[in-house]
Amino acid sequence: MIDQTLIDNNSKSIYDALSSATPIYDGLMSVKNVHTDECCKKLENFISNLTENQWSPESTPNKNMNKYRNRHRINWQSDSIIEELSMSYNAVTPLINKIFNHTKEKVFIGLNIWKDTEGFQTGLHRDNDIIAVAMQIYQGKNVPKNCGTRFEIENEMLHLPYEHNSGYVLEQADDIQQRLVHGTSRPTPKDCTRLSVYAVWSYPEFKD
Repeated sequence: MIDQTLIDNNSKSIYDALSSATPIYDGLMSVKNVHTDECCKKLENFISNLTENQWSPESTPNKNMNKYRNRHRINWQSDSIIEELSMSYNAVTPLINKIFNHTKEKVFIGLNIWKDTEGFQTGLHRDNDIIAVAMQIYQGKNVPKNCGTRFEIENEMLHLPYEHNSGYVLEQADDIQQRLVHGTSRPTPKDCTRLSVYAVWSYPEFKD
């Protein structure tokens, strides 16, 4: 059963985190204390009870799974914390459109829970054109801080650390070549699970 109180409290927490976000570069902001403690604990418990075959291998839009080897995802399970998180992020869409107004009005299209295991690393890349705004929130207290995300800004690398319940939100230009180049800061270490929530806003034409 869906917990509406949790959704309302978590929506407010995400809203407050976005409202107090730290600008880093054009369209890029860092966020802290994003989810409520109750939400974090419920997500942790949900993940701890998943079996390996409930995780799906991540792939590119053209179904290339080799690019994201050692990354798995959960993107939907009704009547669970996944649905509650999705409803929480959808609720802050008006604020997303208010903050990130360089592009046309956006809609929430969903989220993934990502699980990265030993050896996972993305090279530097630009996101595909479906993504207008992305928000990645790290969920885990036993991951080295240098397992965050790096961004190429004016020919230099900026590393945002992996910190529990913190992360970044990034608006993407319509022109792919103007999008910010980014990737993981380092490969996921041995005996380490790099968990995160990855929420995406796009344009109505891309919404199912």
